[in-house]
Amino acid sequence: MKKGTKKVIIAIAIIVVIIILIITGLLLYLGTDLFKSNEEQFFKYFAQNEEIIQKLVENPNRANIQSVKQNNYTTTGNISFNLVSNDTQFANQSIPARNFSIDYTRQVNPR
Repeated sequence: MKKGTKKVIIAIAIIVVIIILIITGLLLYLGTDLFKSNEEQFFKYFAQNEEIIQKLVENPNRANIQSVKQNNYTTTGNISFNLVSNDTQFANQSIPARNFSIDYTRQVNPR
């Protein structure tokens, strides 16, 4: 081979390698998130999950809250107190008041 054709082949090989590297870089940039900033990735996935975000923003209990605000309902509860003491003198003094329970039921009319 001549000295001039060797130089042309080497130059073409270098250019081909550079073109392959550029194409690989473009494919990695466009096809993956490898070179994208955190901000770009956030907005990309934020836009993809718009439906989920709408569900999070909406109040899923809106109908139940409106029902409670507009309709009558009954609320019940229980309050209990049980005193346990190793001190017998204290326990004997507080016999009537140391164990009690209060049950309540209330009709609520929100209007």
